[in-house]
Amino acid sequence: MTQTIYPMDWKKKALLEFWTGFKNDLPKGLVITLAAAAAIQIWQIRSGNGFQWQDIEPIEQPSILAWAFYSMLGFFTIGALLYKIRFYQALYFIMVRIIGDHREYRKAKAAIWIGVILATFWLAMKVVELINSCLSGIYNICAYLIYAGRPAVGVLVAYVLIVYLIRRFQIGQKPVV
Repeated sequence: MTQTIYPMDWKKKALLEFWTGFKNDLPKGLVITLAAAAAIQIWQIRSGNGFQWQDIEPIEQPSILAWAFYSMLGFFTIGALLYKIRFYQALYFIMVRIIGDHREYRKAKAAIWIGVILATFWLAMKVVELINSCLSGIYNICAYLIYAGRPAVGVLVAYVLIVYLIRRFQIGQKPVV
């Protein structure tokens, strides 16, 4: 017995696999990053450097070459919205039923899809910029707390943060199957 796989099924499966791997790896990397940042700040203070606001970008800007990812993301966001409001049905009705040109309908649909992918790319860039700005602010606030409180308070803040993250995300525990 063969089962028909629809396009949304494989994209949904790929997105879920990506998110599962990302969700499992993120807390571990975050704890290591925060511990390293705290250690670097303590080292800078011990070497006599004062506090300085630093712009950091821990998340890399997305590449325009990842078309498969943006196609999938666009399919689930803007594309799903266009489908839900029956935009393509209206386009089909106008282009094919009224005007009678199926080729122009396909061209218009392809142009709209390229626009959806580019809009998704632009939105992804803005989200990454926002996340990087938030992380930079959090990093600098923690760095200032470490600088202002000197190493004793800084280590305490870093320790509390790391313990919280370990308990919150259950890092180091075996996953429940």
